[in-house]
Amino acid sequence: MLTLAPARPALGRLAALAGTSALAALTLARVASISASARFIDFENHYLAAAGIVGHRGTFAFTRDDAIVFPGSGVLFAPLFALSLPVARQVFLALNLAAAAIVVTLALRLLPASARPRTLGSIAVGCALLNTAPFVETLRLGQISLLIAALLFGSLVVVSRLAGAACLGTALALKASFGLFALLLVARRRVWLCVLALAVFAAIAASPALFGNELYATYRGYLARVQADFAPGAMNDPAVHGANNLSLEVVREPLLRLGLKAAFVALLAYALWRERRARSERLTALLLTACVSMLVVYHRLYDLVLVLPVLTTLLLDLVARGRARAAAPGAALLIFFALPQSAVLALAERLPAGPLFIASPYAPQHLLHVAPVYGVAMLLLTCLAAWLHLESTTG
Repeated sequence: MLTLAPARPALGRLAALAGTSALAALTLARVASISASARFIDFENHYLAAAGIVGHRGTFAFTRDDAIVFPGSGVLFAPLFALSLPVARQVFLALNLAAAAIVVTLALRLLPASARPRTLGSIAVGCALLNTAPFVETLRLGQISLLIAALLFGSLVVVSRLAGAACLGTALALKASFGLFALLLVARRRVWLCVLALAVFAAIAASPALFGNELYATYRGYLARVQADFAPGAMNDPAVHGANNLSLEVVREPLLRLGLKAAFVALLAYALWRERRARSERLTALLLTACVSMLVVYHRLYDLVLVLPVLTTLLLDLVARGRARAAAPGAALLIFFALPQSAVLALAERLPAGPLFIASPYAPQHLLHVAPVYGVAMLLLTCLAAWLHLESTTG
């Protein structure tokens, strides 16, 4: 007698294939739109820094209001300086997309084999993440956050100590604010990797001298430029441009801000110390380290390209182990961070900042009084990550 039961799995696979194909088509259309219309302004800053440092123009002068590039990292972009700026933009977009694929692949590899999605599922996860606000902003602005995330993941998973040190040292040269990741490696008894990474960082920092730049004058100008940019009323002052700031800089009271930063760093150190003594889940330690890094040092929405893949992977793991309730708060925060930035900030203008937080304008959308909803959400996610990690190391 004929039965239709075997057709059900086939129909499910067909539906999954159709859904993933539609998501992939949407992603390709979005990438094509970004490629055609975006200026990649942050990449342009690195390109110009490479032009100044490698182009034999003497000591690099930090004169552009929006160009704060670590001089050593400018040398890393020297190969792209050989290309015209329009071509270099497209090459950098391709590098960012490759970095996104690496980040998603390495994050999903942290799952147990039984919970790891197959090829179609991995593609769906990658496409979904590429359509979230942090990934879209990274691609649109030409940010380097995806490259850093790929390097940091590389430092955690590669077997070779030298390769891991090269990844970590290069990541820190691109953005030293991710230095807390060294604590995670120390907790995993990879101290020599961190020592070698410092040597890689120092070599990259000194590399402008190879092109005739006087290091003391170059870095003095760099530090002065950084100090000016974080001064009251300057571009990175939370009261001026803090709408998409993730860090505790959005806390109004300086002493409370400092105390919270110290408390979260101490919490991370304690949590990683517990990991040395117990067989804990690597995902929770990685998520907590990433979250605390966002919270205690200056970071913006696009830097969440490091956090969201880890959070997604952890949620898949929790659901696979039958802990959907534990995954629910993280899923809610993941959905919030995935929403279009323009919609979130438009809503945030209608919310009060309260006495504890700093509201700020957001000129691109002509918003005048935006509550720091991203900073508050980052605070909540860090607390959730801490709870999940401490719970996983209990007993």
